Amino acid sequence: MEFDILGSVENLPNGKVFIDAISNDLHLDKLIKWCWTGSPFSNVTGVEVNEVEIEHLPKGFIIKR
Repeated sequence: MEFDILGSVENLPNGKVFIDAISNDLHLDKLIKWCWTGSPFSNVTGVEVNEVEIEHLPKGFIIKR
């Protein structure tokens, strides 16, 4: 699923996924809803959302490894 979002996603060593995302409220709401389902290989047990001030605007959306 694609969203009009800037930021990044990263799989953390503890099995959690960290998403840093910037967009309008509609696209962020769609992303958060999708996070509750996740990919076909995921086992989602919770989603935590935090609003923070951004220091710089990302140029796109990247997958960190």
